[in-house]
Amino acid sequence: KIKIDGKQDVKYSYNLATNYTNLATIAYELGDYSKAEKLFEKALYYSKESNNAEKLRDYYYHKSKFEKKRNNLQKTVEEQENYIKLRDSVFAIEREQTFSELEAKYQNEKKEKQLLQSKAQVRERELEIKNKNTQFLILGLISLALLCIIYLVYRQQKLKIKQQEQEFELKSAIAKIETQNKLQEQR
Repeated sequence: KIKIDGKQDVKYSYNLATNYTNLATIAYELGDYSKAEKLFEKALYYSKESNNAEKLRDYYYHKSKFEKKRNNLQKTVEEQENYIKLRDSVFAIEREQTFSELEAKYQNEKKEKQLLQSKAQVRERELEIKNKNTQFLILGLISLALLCIIYLVYRQQKLKIKQQEQEFELKSAIAKIETQNKLQEQR
């Protein structure tokens, strides 16, 4: 026997449980019931030692068939009940595990979906901000262009007024000179 930390190796017990169950089945199929009985005892020991519900379930299943072949109905019923209880408990455990896995998967998918929605909302907000920034930039450029146009129009008007004033002064000076020339001629 292989021992690890004072205990028999579980894998070793698992394999022995399988082997003894199979040997017991072969023995009772060949009609050697006493040998099958001894092999079933060892199979039960190693099934419990392996701490594996499936091995114990297999043991109860084959033992019930063995007892049925021996026409021991009471023992057959006992072994079948043990088999059914163990089978149902294994199914319940598997069902619970599957349910837990599915629940975890559902929760993960739910969180991923929420994360994707959050990312989409963030992208949407970023796009809105980018659009608003672009609008403000365009508005700023239009305002700057309008200010430049208004300044240029104002400057041009100012130059026009200055030019008109100079023309007026020039005409006034010409008119004054002409008036003086006429006075001079009259004198």
